[in-house]
Formats: sequence, C-alpha cells, structure tokens
Amino acid sequence: PKIDGVIHAAGIIHDNFIAKKTAEEFASVLKPKIDGLKNIAEIIKPRYCIVFSSVASSLGNAGQSDYASANGFMDGFAATHENYYAINWPLWASGGMHIDAAAEELMRSQGIELLPTDAGIIAFQEALGRGGATVLYGKRSKLQRMLNPVRKVVKISRENISAELLEKLEEDLIQM
Repeated sequence: PKIDGVIHAAGIIHDNFIAKKTAEEFASVLKPKIDGLKNIAEIIKPRYCIVFSSVASSLGNAGQSDYASANGFMDGFAATHENYYAINWPLWASGGMHIDAAAEELMRSQGIELLPTDAGIIAFQEALGRGGATVLYGKRSKLQRMLNPVRKVVKISRENISAELLEKLEEDLIQM
C-alpha cells in the first residue's frame, strides 16, 4: 500500500569532542538521520514527510558536531524537497535522549529548559501549521539574549588598515 506520510524521528548521540571521535562513531550518528531520510525519499516516496531535526543544527553543541551535521543535512534536505518539513526540537523532558545533570544545568543557565510533553504537542501542531519551525522552550529573556547577543560595533576605515593587511583579508575572504 501507498504510504502518504512519514515522521522521521530517528537519531542517536555519542557526545564527545570532535578531536576525540572515531570515524566509526561519527558515521554511526550520521547514519540513522541521513541514510534514513534518503531511504524514505527514494524507497517509500511519501506524499509528505516531517523530519525531526534538532536545535543543535543551528545553535551547535561542542560535543555534538556529528549530530549537528546530521540534523543540518535534514534541514537542508527538507528545504529543497517539496512537502518535506523540518522541526528543530530541543531536548524533551520525557524523550528518548538524555543528558547528565551537569549538561542540564548548563542548558538552564542559558535559559533552555527541557520541553514538557504537553508543550511539545502544542509546538508540533504549530510547527505543522507553519511548514516547519525551530522550537525553543525556557526563559524568554535568556533565550533572546542567546539568539541575538549584544555585539560591540567597531568602525574600521581603510586608512586605519595597512595595505598588506587589507590584501590578506581580501584573499582570505575570497578563499572562504
């Protein structure tokens, strides 16, 4: 029978700094998200697909470079495929992924709280109505500061920069 819709919510994490990860660990985190999504698109070919991504793809996480990359792939895939929608979730209070107390305290210090199930269901309905979304839950003022940090503006003029430094900067920008 034809499958009209799929919710792709697979994922695993192996928290560790990228310099300490093996290629096998990195690949094992990418596989369920990337291969799973490609298989859904190529084999099942649903009319629509909701991909459960993570806020790690946009906010990052020092110990989850592989997880952030896999979720970034999912976000890009959804953005370039008709009827594919990405929802970037924070950590759910009652979800299958867990963190230790120190990591949870660090999150709370940044204003991020674990997402309760009832709020997650409401967010899911809202995200579907918007064709995807990034969901954050916590202290609004801290979340806003994290997303829009105050930056000090420094005015630079060509007169204050040596020609050599300016040339090097232009080369670096072109290279990037």
